[in-house]
Amino acid sequence: MGISDIYQIGIKALAADRVALQVISHNIANANTPGYVRQEAILSTAIPQEIAGKLLGRGVEVQEIRTIQNSLLDFQIFSAAQKLGRYETESAMASQLDEIVGESANALSDSISDFFNAFQDLASFPENIPKRIAAVGAAKSMTQIFHQLSSQLSEMRKDADKQIQESVKRVNDLLEQIAALNQQIFELGAQGTQAADYAAKRYQLLDELSKLIDFTYFESDNGMINISTAGMTILEGTNAASLHTEADASNDGLSRIVLTTISGEDVDITDRIQAGSIKGALVVRDEHMKDALDALDELAYQIVNDVNAIHQAGYGLDGNTGYLFFQPLSGVENAASLIAVSSDVDDPTHVAAAQEPVAGDNRNALAIAELQNSLTMNGGSATYHDFLSSIIAAVGSVSREASLNYDVQESIHEQAVNQREMVSGVSLEEEMAKLVQFQQSLEAAARIIEVSSEIMDTVISLGE
Repeated sequence: MGISDIYQIGIKALAADRVALQVISHNIANANTPGYVRQEAILSTAIPQEIAGKLLGRGVEVQEIRTIQNSLLDFQIFSAAQKLGRYETESAMASQLDEIVGESANALSDSISDFFNAFQDLASFPENIPKRIAAVGAAKSMTQIFHQLSSQLSEMRKDADKQIQESVKRVNDLLEQIAALNQQIFELGAQGTQAADYAAKRYQLLDELSKLIDFTYFESDNGMINISTAGMTILEGTNAASLHTEADASNDGLSRIVLTTISGEDVDITDRIQAGSIKGALVVRDEHMKDALDALDELAYQIVNDVNAIHQAGYGLDGNTGYLFFQPLSGVENAASLIAVSSDVDDPTHVAAAQEPVAGDNRNALAIAELQNSLTMNGGSATYHDFLSSIIAAVGSVSREASLNYDVQESIHEQAVNQREMVSGVSLEEEMAKLVQFQQSLEAAARIIEVSSEIMDTVISLGE
């Protein structure tokens, strides 16, 4: 081995140490970057040189820049993140639902009591005009609170729908970005160049995607990943499918989620989504909020029909019968938003307090007042107040369950992340130790170059 060979060994060592120091510095700089995957410069002995039947070493070279990952842990984290995304959204929305229903339903309960109590007061003075006006006024107050709560629930469903639409747009953005990274990773791989930073960025995008929607993925031999959701491929190499929302006439015009496949086919995947924040919003929008709104409609519909049935059979002060107290409803749907006092009782003398057109008859007013305590709901097993209390209880139960699921899943996700950090995270202590190690190695390599140069100068001077 000649002096030039020693010099080249020093050059290679210097280059390898520089790469290692650059990777270490990169790790340190990204120690607090969410989702960053630690990198490591893998060094290997250069192919030795055979001289006079002996193999002489030729120094070191950088074999690759490797990302330190455990694919099993990655799958566990993404799976946990998908469930966490669902329950985080479900918990937040259910908590808001519980708060609104709790406050407004209590006000509604009071207004229902005030309405029927007004008829109880009217029964004491069945021909008293102010008492009749008070009964109509109490009814109008009750209908306003029905409208308010119905509007609040409908707006909450619309807000959840907007969140779903925004999440769907973000899913498309992420798929496009991952497809672009697939292309870059493939091209660099074809050139024999490491793409560790691109792979790390892709991992971060997958992590964000997992919070939005459930998916599975696998990495092909060319370095690109393919992604599937709802049993269908949404990313194949550099080709991304797209999701969009469409108004669903069968669900109050709210959004359904449609996947336009890579081949161009449109498929409704709303019911196939199993996790992520999109699923959480769908569950609260179409189950919990819808159930509360449907129950509220049922209560309003029952009150209207029960009161009208008695009121129409009674007599007003003018001796006539058949007056409606509430405007009739065609069905349960939207009853809470449509409930209204009939124009028949704009004239207080039309309030039917009597069962017979005789002076002092209060039996109709008493019959209406008694509805408050009658088992008219749930097939004759609950009063209006019982039924309203069951709505509040059901929403509260949903909120508590969602909160519990979130707490449990947050713990599971945190454990998975901590395990990943032990494998793929950056330890500043370890990186600083490596920094010192390769700094010393670089100084030694520089010394090799310096010494070999001095020897070469000496040899040249001797030749002169």
